[in-house]
Amino acid sequence: MDVEPGQNGVPERGAQPVDSALVSALYAALGEQGAASSSTLALAARATPADWRALDGLLALEREALRAEYAALARAFVAAGMDPADHLPDAP
Repeated sequence: MDVEPGQNGVPERGAQPVDSALVSALYAALGEQGAASSSTLALAARATPADWRALDGLLALEREALRAEYAALARAFVAAGMDPADHLPDAP
């Protein structure tokens, strides 16, 4: 069975390589310092489109993990006979 470029981890023809160290540093900087910090902006200036796609993938995985954690927490509340909505923080 042939694997096409862009599938199953096979790079697309002519695709830029991902600088995984840069993507990791940018991910950490966003979480620790925020998007407007000078160090985050300096890292962002070096990122290529391939790096941004990799970062987007990491953020999507993080969002999915948070959704799963919230769902498990809500199920635990319901199993304990509690309404999860009663324990949400007040809106700012």
